[in-house]
Amino acid sequence: MSPKSEEELALLMDLPREDAQKLADFLSYSNLHPQIDPANGEDLHSILIPVAEEQTARRLAGAFLKEAMPESSSSKQTPGSLSALSKHTYTPAAQRYEDAKGTLFILLIAAIFLTSCSLSVTITHFSEIIHFRYSGYLSYIVFWIISLLLIWGTFQYHRIRTELKQQAGEEEHWHQNVSSWLRDNFTAERIDEAIRETDTPLQEELLVLSRYDYLRQEASSAFPDIDPGFLDLEIEQFYETIFE
Repeated sequence: MSPKSEEELALLMDLPREDAQKLADFLSYSNLHPQIDPANGEDLHSILIPVAEEQTARRLAGAFLKEAMPESSSSKQTPGSLSALSKHTYTPAAQRYEDAKGTLFILLIAAIFLTSCSLSVTITHFSEIIHFRYSGYLSYIVFWIISLLLIWGTFQYHRIRTELKQQAGEEEHWHQNVSSWLRDNFTAERIDEAIRETDTPLQEELLVLSRYDYLRQEASSAFPDIDPGFLDLEIEQFYETIFE
């Protein structure tokens, strides 16, 4: 038996067969030596990696699953496998606040217009200035229902806008803290030194993924209460200032 086959292997994760093959190809492209074991049956395949390469493989696998396979069925992984986190789509509160202002203005105009129409219809009906073709109060009841809904929607959006304004202020505070922390604790040289766990240089695209994943892990540990999507935005901005 060859020395390679005798090398101790560690379980990286269990994935569906197709996803496991994609990840194995990705790791092989990164000059690692993964093996696929279908021991868990037809649905899940185990990805094994030499113990000496385990730490590098876990970091690369985490970055790959976040960027290239966000729809991967992470719920099928075993408890000891690497968690695959979905990509976060995050819109800053300041931008959502501006959107809410526009929506509130439209609702306010519509509410004023429909309420005016409702009053006019009600007054003309009861003062018999205009006789509706159909008996009963269906027409102005409909007008009032729509008007009240618009008024209710206006108050709701006013509340949402107030909350977003407060959240935007909090995000600005966190932006100052996170950006300052990143500048004080990381340089391009330090990041590359932290992810360089083997003498084999990484391909450019893998290097970018590893840098991002390293910064995400460090920032998430330092700021566990901040929305991961917000952290991703901060990391992306910081990354561009030191690597691009």
